[in-house]
Amino acid sequence: AEISDVSELTKAAYARIDFGSDFGNGMNFTGNFGLRYVNTTIKSGGRITLPDPRRFDALTAGGNADGIVQVSEINTVCANAPSGPGSPGLPGFCSLSNARKAEFGAAHTGQVLIDDRDITFDHWLPSFNAKLDVGGGLLFRFAVSKGISRPDMQLYRAGGTISDNTTDLKADGTLETGPLFQLFTGNRNVRATESWNYDLSAEWYFDDVGSLTVSAFLKDIKGIISSGVNVVNYPSTNGNIAVEVNGPSNELGGTLKGVEISYQQTYDFLPGLLSGLGSQLTYTYVDAGDFTNPDLAGNRGTFASLQPLQGVSKHTVNATVFYEKGPLALRAAYNWRSDFLITPRDDIFPFSPIWQESTGQLDASIFYAVTDNIKLGVQGVNLLDAVTRTSQVVDFDGTRLTRSAFRNDRRYTFLARFDF
Repeated sequence: AEISDVSELTKAAYARIDFGSDFGNGMNFTGNFGLRYVNTTIKSGGRITLPDPRRFDALTAGGNADGIVQVSEINTVCANAPSGPGSPGLPGFCSLSNARKAEFGAAHTGQVLIDDRDITFDHWLPSFNAKLDVGGGLLFRFAVSKGISRPDMQLYRAGGTISDNTTDLKADGTLETGPLFQLFTGNRNVRATESWNYDLSAEWYFDDVGSLTVSAFLKDIKGIISSGVNVVNYPSTNGNIAVEVNGPSNELGGTLKGVEISYQQTYDFLPGLLSGLGSQLTYTYVDAGDFTNPDLAGNRGTFASLQPLQGVSKHTVNATVFYEKGPLALRAAYNWRSDFLITPRDDIFPFSPIWQESTGQLDASIFYAVTDNIKLGVQGVNLLDAVTRTSQVVDFDGTRLTRSAFRNDRRYTFLARFDF
C-alpha cells in the first residue's frame, strides 16, 4: 500500500514554416508559424482497499461474523457508542436512513481493487512569431504561443483505503445525498496546466552596443493544480460505490501580465579612458492579481486565501555599470525587488503567510588581464551588507510584523584565471 508505480511516456512532432518579405521603402517583415503535437501516456498502478466489514460484523462489535454488514449490526454499533460529556458523539452513519445504512453496509467488503490504468492525453500547441523592421534600428516583435506544464508524476499515484465520510456529511447536512465514503490519494483525471502566451515589444538599436526596449507580456493560464474534490465510482461485488476522492485537481487559473523596460549602452563616444564605460538598466512590472495560491496539502492557515501569488514581486530593478578598457574590466550590479509572498503557510504555529520585505544587493568585480591567458581579480558580494527581513501576516487586513532578519555579510573572493 505504500508503493505507487507511475511512469510517463511522451511523443512529440513539430512543423514550422518561415516567411519574410522586403518592402521597397526599406522595411522588411519576417517571422514563422508552427504547430507542435504532443502525446503523453501515464501508466499508473495502485491498490484500493474497500472498507473492512469487521468494523460492524465482528463478534466483538456485536455482529455475527458472516462477512456481511447488515443494518441491524450498524444499529448495534450505534447503540453501544459512548455518549455523555466528553464523548465525541454518535458517528455520522448512525443518523442515516435505513436505506442509506444498507448502502453503507454493502460497501464493507474488504476487497482489494487492482486500479492499474493507462492515462493518455494529447495537446496541439500552435505558435506564431513576427518581426517588423522599419529601418533606422527600430523594429517591432509580436509572438503568441500555447504551452503546457505537465503535472508531477506523483500526482497520478493511486492506492489507499476507502474510509467513512458520514461524519463530514453530517456536519454539512448532506447525509442523504452525499458520497458515504472518502479516499485521500492522487487523481488520474489531473491534466497539464495550459497557457496562452502573448508578447509584444518595440526595440530601438541606436548604436552597435546601444538599445532601448519596451515589451509587454500576458499569460492566460488555466488548470493550475491545487487540492480538490472529485466523486469517483469504484466497483465492488455489491455494485458501484460513490467515493469522494480528495487529492490534486485542475482547480485554478488566471492572467499574468506585465511590462519590462530595458536600456543598454556603451559610452565609447566619451574621450580617453571614459570611453570604456557602459551601463545596463532593466525595470520589470508584473501583475499577478488574478491568481490564488495552490494548496495541494489542504493545510493552509487563517489568512492564506487573501494573499497574492507567491514568489512574484510587482517591481524589479536591475542596474549594472561596467568598464572595459585594455586589460581592465570592472563591473558593479545592483539588484532590487519589491516585497513578495514567500509562502502562504509558515511551518511554525500559527502557520501564517510569510513575506520577504523589499530588498536590494550590490555586487561588484574587478579583473586585470596580466597576459592574454592570465587574469587576476576580486569579486565582492553584498557590498552594502544588506539585511533581508521577513514578516508574517497577523490579521485579515494584511498587517505584517517582523518575523526574522538575516545578514549574509560581505563576501570577497580572490580569483586567478588561466586559459590554456
